[in-house]
Amino acid sequence: MTVSETSDVKARRLSSADYADNFSDIHPPLTPHEALVEADRCYFCYDAPCMTACPTSIDIPMFIRKIQAGNPVGSAKTIFDENILGGMCARVCPTETLCEEACVREAAEGKPVKIGLLQRHATDTFMEREQPHPFQRAAPTGKKIAVIGAGPAGLSCAHRLATHGHDVTI
Repeated sequence: MTVSETSDVKARRLSSADYADNFSDIHPPLTPHEALVEADRCYFCYDAPCMTACPTSIDIPMFIRKIQAGNPVGSAKTIFDENILGGMCARVCPTETLCEEACVREAAEGKPVKIGLLQRHATDTFMEREQPHPFQRAAPTGKKIAVIGAGPAGLSCAHRLATHGHDVTI
């Protein structure tokens, strides 16, 4: 590339406010009160179509019930038990076409429970604490496993294998 081809590339072309606006969350996080109000909207369905629609099979009614009971840390543990990357998924998962589209409230009212935002609330609350992570390695099994790929599936697989005591290389 020549200098003339990159002459329009300059630092600080946007103000700090523009950067903050351009890179802020599309959906801001819920406040603790908003999370309680949103959790109260859940019917805690027995057959939970939202759970069936979730690719990671998170127990959605259970984690929402724990938020409703004022236990967002317990809620996050429920999420992390099924999906160690639950905090990331709360931000990037297309919940509007998965669990929220399957929500009974979506069919009845056209306004589903904000499952993704509730998941984010729980996982963010958990990560903001000054306490160690709840997962521990099991006793070493002596088995060595290589995981090819460091994407979400590979990292989740490596985490689960490590909690079972295996020596994992990514």
